[in-house]
Amino acid sequence: MSAQQSDALVFFGATGDLAHKKIFRALQATVKRGHLEVPLIGVAKAGWNLEQFYDQTGTIRDVVQNHLFQVLCNMAMEPPVRADSESIRDEKVKVLKAMRTLAAEDLVRGQFRGYLGEPGVAADSQVETFAALRLEIDSWRWRGVPFYIRAGKNLPVTCTEILVRLRQVPTMYPQAAITPNHFRFRVSPQIVGAFGMNAIAPDSAAGVEQIELSFQPAAGRRGAASRGASFWRGCRTRSRRRRPGPRGPHSRFRYRSDRFRPPTGRRQ
Repeated sequence: MSAQQSDALVFFGATGDLAHKKIFRALQATVKRGHLEVPLIGVAKAGWNLEQFYDQTGTIRDVVQNHLFQVLCNMAMEPPVRADSESIRDEKVKVLKAMRTLAAEDLVRGQFRGYLGEPGVAADSQVETFAALRLEIDSWRWRGVPFYIRAGKNLPVTCTEILVRLRQVPTMYPQAAITPNHFRFRVSPQIVGAFGMNAIAPDSAAGVEQIELSFQPAAGRRGAASRGASFWRGCRTRSRRRRPGPRGPHSRFRYRSDRFRPPTGRRQ
């Protein structure tokens, strides 16, 4: 804290789902490091638990219109003229203004089975616990490219992930079942980057299968050389069929791994 301290730290929505998952943990870490030396005041509607709060907001108001729209704007905005917050905000506003108005067929809302039996949930609640949207950004770069947003509670996987599926291009193998390549960025709970691509199956000159080369940063490593080495150690492939690969320190590369060597961080 600076020499001129505030009287108190006040945050609103203390009974919200975001406060329960993120803010409380951040505040606890701040106090543990000795950086919070003022009273902490949480403001919320008295008597609400998490279920009652969610039953008053729903997935769209709680997650989509703020958090996921921020992710969408970060992905779709043009490069700002400067790196300050106002320039970045201006580019995000352009994305929001270019969005077309949603039609009825662009939105799906639903509830997971058993939601009405949760404590604090009204028996006739119509609040959605799942939402899927199809958005169109009417700009010169994104016209004709659909953006899909899906969010909800009680889903099989809890994560925040961005999937960019590329357009299908002409192929030299018309007889093969080629699928579009993709980039996958997982933001939480782990940071993962992945590239999905088509590869020729080792036992066939014409057979093609889809694989995914993924990368997860190694924890606790610092420096450019360590980041480069951890990239190669973190890479792995995923395919629909497991095949025996070469053995050795670089055997995590399923295909032609003997041609790859991790960078050493030194100039040759």
